[in-house]
Amino acid sequence: MKSALGLPIQLIEGFKGTANIRVAAEAGEIDGGCWTWASIRTTWANGLESGMVKPIIQVNQKKAADIPNVPNAIDFAKTADGRTLIDSGIHAPSAILRAYALPPGTPKGRIDVLRSAFNSTMKDPGFLAEMKKSKLEINPLTGGEMDTIVKKLFQMDPKSIAKIRDVLVPKN
Repeated sequence: MKSALGLPIQLIEGFKGTANIRVAAEAGEIDGGCWTWASIRTTWANGLESGMVKPIIQVNQKKAADIPNVPNAIDFAKTADGRTLIDSGIHAPSAILRAYALPPGTPKGRIDVLRSAFNSTMKDPGFLAEMKKSKLEINPLTGGEMDTIVKKLFQMDPKSIAKIRDVLVPKN
């Protein structure tokens, strides 16, 4: 986000999880944090209700429905490079974070059966009820959508790959 949008962000490393980041923010040691909206909504519900916590920008491919007035980062990207950094460096990895993958050469029929079973599970009323009880968000992509994202990453031009590497790989 710092490289893509030119935001004056200072990354502070060393926290051992979001609970520690929350404690530091509540103590005034840091001014913010960046993690998934699903996690913030659940773990920091009291802060959101009290107004102590305010989402200021989201970095989602599709804006979260329950915070429609919070702007999306990619809308502030002024250059193609900035949009590429956000799309390929944040959106794509976030979308495929918990992917189920098969090895190359898996027969198409087997892929189709597994995709169908997965998609059916994601729509199963019992499964959805259990996830709701657990307060876990279910917002799956189809196998085709995952495939499109991965193929797009493999088609990136070398200049964009180098830019993302410069941002993500620390220089020692």
